[in-house]
Amino acid sequence: MNKRSVSQTKRAIMEAALNLFVKHGFTRTTMRMIAKEANISVGALYLHFKNKEALCLFILREKLGELFRKLEDVTRNKTKAEEKLKAFMGTCIEYAKDNRELIVAHSAEKGFTFGLEIKKEYSAKQRGLIKEIVLEGIRTGEFKEIDVEGVANTVMALIRGFVLSLVIDEECNLKEKDYFLPLFYGLKKG
Repeated sequence: MNKRSVSQTKRAIMEAALNLFVKHGFTRTTMRMIAKEANISVGALYLHFKNKEALCLFILREKLGELFRKLEDVTRNKTKAEEKLKAFMGTCIEYAKDNRELIVAHSAEKGFTFGLEIKKEYSAKQRGLIKEIVLEGIRTGEFKEIDVEGVANTVMALIRGFVLSLVIDEECNLKEKDYFLPLFYGLKKG
């Protein structure tokens, strides 16, 4: 018998579910299929998640948490506010590209309102990180005095638009000059 920790089992369940959701969609994927793919019994799966919706919400929280940790890491490793903002936006776009199939499957079957409270929570965290970056840029003289809340909302709206573009058109190949330069020149001082 393969003994796994609870976190290892949940990770195996999540990976199995993600693979199946991308391959078959949320609706056609069953808990039985997930259990088989994760190499656990159906009963064990239900010990971890009461239903497929609870599993989907867990995955959503995990994926958004993973993205936020990446955003914190890439912005922490930069010294200038401009570089932090570029890294923030670039990381969001790359993460969307890397998870395109899941985003498409999720959007098509669950819709944008599924897990709305979780999405709002992480959106607020992301906006908070953007505001910190912009305030830092103002303090250091990199950025002009500007409505920080407005910039944060604009950046988030741009990112959502880019993600939607990636979902609609898999050939969409956004480059830094396409998304960052127009925003940056509105922020840059002098």
